[in-house]
Amino acid sequence: MSPGSVAGRVVPTASIYGGTGPGDIALRLRIHSRVVAGVGYAAALLLLFASTSIPWLQLVFPFWVLLVSINIVVLSYRHAD
Repeated sequence: MSPGSVAGRVVPTASIYGGTGPGDIALRLRIHSRVVAGVGYAAALLLLFASTSIPWLQLVFPFWVLLVSINIVVLSYRHAD
């Protein structure tokens, strides 16, 4: 089994658990805005269907994590004031 074939299976699977799970939880608990959750769903779909054909698309997930982190910091400063 070559490393490329493993990455071809791992990234789409991780997109399902990493993209849709936190997005759904964030919507139900109202932790993040709908925009952040929608970006998470879009990132999961991109990683699920296109990550094997466009290698640089695997960077979508880390940027989504950065967006979630920035959103948490902004919301914590709003509630602190």
